[in-house]
Amino acid sequence: MRNLLKTKLFYICLVLILTPAFILSTIAAAKAQEPIYETLPVYQVNENGLTYGSGASAYSFESEPDLIRAMGDDGIIGYVYAIDLRGPIPNTPEEALAIMQMQGTKLRSIPLYASDGQTVLGEFFVGGGERTEYYESISE
Repeated sequence: MRNLLKTKLFYICLVLILTPAFILSTIAAAKAQEPIYETLPVYQVNENGLTYGSGASAYSFESEPDLIRAMGDDGIIGYVYAIDLRGPIPNTPEEALAIMQMQGTKLRSIPLYASDGQTVLGEFFVGGGERTEYYESISE
């Protein structure tokens, strides 16, 4: 009986010692994996005060340029407004479901602009998931 009590006490002490160390090491590992964004991406600014460029280095909606570089359906490279690209933002799960049901697998057309954000060059298609054509990288 005495040996059993010693064994239980040993394991309780072991758990009490190792648990905080495990928790602290897990927290430290998680913090080390968090992306650190010390600076926002730098974009060019057009004559209308709008930022434009590739959205590849953006890490959130807030860090995207106003005009995101895109290739139109006819191969023309221009810019689309970030807000147009995202489409309507739902406020509730019900709104999200209604938007998804309305759009279905249809493509949505948005204007493709020159870097001034006013001159329309063509159109860019969003959504659908049915297109199978791939183009070369359009990075700047």
